[in-house]
Amino acid sequence: MKGPRFLRLGAGLAAFAFVCATTSSCAGPRAAGPVDGGLAPCSWAPNCACTQEEGGPAPLVFDGDAADALARLLAFLESSDDVRVERVDGWYVHAVFSTPTLGFRDDVELLVVPDERVVHVRSASRLGLWDLGANARRIEHIRADW
Repeated sequence: MKGPRFLRLGAGLAAFAFVCATTSSCAGPRAAGPVDGGLAPCSWAPNCACTQEEGGPAPLVFDGDAADALARLLAFLESSDDVRVERVDGWYVHAVFSTPTLGFRDDVELLVVPDERVVHVRSASRLGLWDLGANARRIEHIRADW
């Protein structure tokens, strides 16, 4: 009877994936702004990457003035066709990235920490359970252009 049980398990997983993809039930918290001097942690779902989490990507490092680093970040974001800057509040930036093919929107938060000369980044999918590593790759793309 492995066949029918396997089919029920597969159907259950498919239904769960459909619900996650079409609702926000598997999404982590949307951009919440700075939380206790940092960025919100990722949820349990593997659809988020954050430089402040253990095992996550390294933060962006800058030399010189923090205001110059923030200006460089904003110039990079505003020059990208698939990005819309939603909020700039002090050292915090919230941007929304859209995927070119299907138009999925992902929240990206950046927090400049002047004393440490780093920029922390959190990139999270709004929908779905798993992002296939897209958010970690996005942070690395930002790093490469940095």
